[in-house]
Amino acid sequence: MGGGEVLKPFPEAKLVDEFILQVTPVILGEGIPLFIPGEYEMRLSLVDVKDYSKYAELQYILTGYPV
Repeated sequence: MGGGEVLKPFPEAKLVDEFILQVTPVILGEGIPLFIPGEYEMRLSLVDVKDYSKYAELQYILTGYPV
């Protein structure tokens, strides 16, 4: 079970109000998706970016759901 499968039920149930993602610039080919297809769609706003030399931390907050 990957990260996307673990996360999927939370946005579907509208239990998420913030995401903090750590991104490392490495080319891995196809990689593993963070979000898998599901019955959810959210509007997010980037509120903070922190640079930690080898990676960046991105903070998003939920701003709403599409109508």
